[in-house]
Amino acid sequence: MVRKIKGKRISKRMRKKLRAAYLTKRMVASAANNAVRHASKRALNTAGHILVIKAGWLVQKNADGSCERIKKIRIVKRPAKIVLY
Repeated sequence: MVRKIKGKRISKRMRKKLRAAYLTKRMVASAANNAVRHASKRALNTAGHILVIKAGWLVQKNADGSCERIKKIRIVKRPAKIVLY
């Protein structure tokens, strides 16, 4: 069974996840990923271009699908392990 919530179809399995009493790391990561993807598409439609990092370069993606390399960036090393409490 699939219901619509705010214009989107949500499956029975997803509704069960939404009713959970706690959030898992996977649920938070998935929600954040979806939010970033949605915001990126919205910004592309509004401004006509977005800036992204690809293979060590700052790249401008245009609404028509073209990409332009802007500047080479240096990689900053991060800690090997990040602990979430």
